[in-house]
Amino acid sequence: MGIFRFSNAVSDIRKFIDTYKVFYDKLKDEVDFTHDKGVKVLIENGLVSSSGAIGQEAIKRSKRENRSLDSLYNQHKSYSEIYRMLGWYHPGSKRTNFIMPDYGEYIFDAEGETLRNHFELNVLHIVSPNPLVDIRGKNILRPFPLIIKLLDRLDGVLHRDEIILTVLACENDRDENYIDKAEELIRSLRGDADKLEKAYEELMKKNGVNSKDVFRNYTRFVLATLKWLDYAQPERRKGIYGKKAVNVYVQTDVAKRKAEELNTTIDVRFSDLIDFTDEENAAFSIYTLFHHLENIGYDVSDPDSKELITKVRDISKEILKKMNIEADSKILYFPYQETPLNILKIAKESFKEDD
Repeated sequence: MGIFRFSNAVSDIRKFIDTYKVFYDKLKDEVDFTHDKGVKVLIENGLVSSSGAIGQEAIKRSKRENRSLDSLYNQHKSYSEIYRMLGWYHPGSKRTNFIMPDYGEYIFDAEGETLRNHFELNVLHIVSPNPLVDIRGKNILRPFPLIIKLLDRLDGVLHRDEIILTVLACENDRDENYIDKAEELIRSLRGDADKLEKAYEELMKKNGVNSKDVFRNYTRFVLATLKWLDYAQPERRKGIYGKKAVNVYVQTDVAKRKAEELNTTIDVRFSDLIDFTDEENAAFSIYTLFHHLENIGYDVSDPDSKELITKVRDISKEILKKMNIEADSKILYFPYQETPLNILKIAKESFKEDD
């Protein structure tokens, strides 16, 4: 097992979302687009520059024979890694090719509170392992629900390095009492900045990492998300790690309510569903899609929707029974982030509101 890696893509969440809206608008009809097509969109829409240049000159200055040194290629690559985790890109025919899922239209159209609700939904559903994303660390993990729960347990305060040690380095958040062990580890470090640094250095050594910046760069998206969703806000506080003030993230009322909700939410992962038929999984994917759309403010009470929900609930009844899901249950499972493409295709073709 390794460290759950968030690419160092962005620290401005609104810009990150607005950039996706441009990608969706320009690439939604592309069957199998590449990083180079993504770079072209970035350049043509004035979203990036390279070596002080814009337009075709920027592409010329950015391009390298070794693509790992091509700054614009790497920028789209970083975006794409997180877009895939969020379900905003789906894998194409190759590792470096992508398709826009139907769900992307929701993100493109959404604004205000609806947009925030979609982003929150997708952040909470980032998961590993994932049939749609190759996550190198091979962790068994939903990172954001774990962060929110730890924040609630630890006096409403988390330090960046604590998130790395107990969340990004978590091998299996389904291990019995993992959250208790994570809380215990953090409390054993609190009050002593040297102990925290030593624990961080030991994690680096275990993973063959020499630079202290590597794991800390993986938290840029995490910390920006906590702020943008108003789950936690940065403060400098004394007494957390000795008398010297340190930067920490402090829980908001929004996060406290979300922690309470997550404590009673049923966490379903695709590994729980592999013994069911493709048809059952396709029906369950539609059921959970409507579940979440309704929860974030969409009206699903029209006759066609209600009929479809009844139909897919019946077909997926054995899944619902196994996972103890009732009509009023809160569910962690979002199909556009967790369901294999072949099953999503069955869902799209077999379960339509006008059937």
